[in-house]
Amino acid sequence: MKRSTLSLRARNPLWGVRDIDTVAEVAGNEGLALEEAVPMPANNFTLVWRKSTGAFPGARGS
Repeated sequence: MKRSTLSLRARNPLWGVRDIDTVAEVAGNEGLALEEAVPMPANNFTLVWRKSTGAFPGARGS
């Protein structure tokens, strides 16, 4: 685990880096679909979610 993740989790165990596919699966179970993963500085991403209306909730968008 990276030092930055360990530092975040030391402050709060709920914080830290997450696997996007795992997050998308959990979000899909809540009716959300990952529309876009926007690259940000320092290997971060902004994840854009939409309420799912299709047959594949949680599936990655184009």
